[in-house]
Amino acid sequence: MGEFGQAPDKTGEHVVQARPCVDELVLQLTLLADDIAQAVLDVFQLPHVGMIFE
Repeated sequence: MGEFGQAPDKTGEHVVQARPCVDELVLQLTLLADDIAQAVLDVFQLPHVGMIFE
């Protein structure tokens, strides 16, 4: 049962270990947002779409 003990230092370790995962998630979301923004720009630059909006 030692693995599951909720000692304060154990909790601190879990927080430290979770931090890189959060940073990685933020990085992935940022890259995804960039991809979406680029895709939207590409769509608006297509000739036939430009005619529709004029």
